[in-house]
Amino acid sequence: HLQAGLRHGGVYLITLEPDGAGIKLASYLVRTVQAKLVLAMPPSIPKFEDWDQWLANHPNETSISHLLHEIRMLQKTGAHILLAYAAPGVLQETREVLDQTLKHFGAIHGVIHTVNLRKETGSEPGQAVSLPEFQRRVKAKTQELLVLEEVLREHQPDFCLLLNSLAQ
Repeated sequence: HLQAGLRHGGVYLITLEPDGAGIKLASYLVRTVQAKLVLAMPPSIPKFEDWDQWLANHPNETSISHLLHEIRMLQKTGAHILLAYAAPGVLQETREVLDQTLKHFGAIHGVIHTVNLRKETGSEPGQAVSLPEFQRRVKAKTQELLVLEEVLREHQPDFCLLLNSLAQ
């Protein structure tokens, strides 16, 4: 049962990528346990104050537009959401997201780190990847995990879930 181990009204930090599974998990957490969410997005996602302009210029034609619409739908449900921006694997930016989380919600109960490998590399499902490309990916993902470990060390959330998505 997916609700096992989740706190009612718990605070969950989810890293979002366009085309990633993170927004679907965010919706699930809001529906099932009335979670408070911290949605950490990469700098490629427009800042909240720029969403209207972005959506006017890119109506439903990009994965970013879809993500922004999904977040707005969650906000309309009354979900408690903190939007944050950080480059994956950058220690100071990730630390700032955690600081914002603790200041806004007072706690952190879980982390869901999602990555869409297909989007990241432009590869199609089942497509072979060269050894240098594979090594680059592993190095980048390892850096992201080391940064998360460092930032979360003193806070010990209930869980840290790592998801890699190969297809949408």
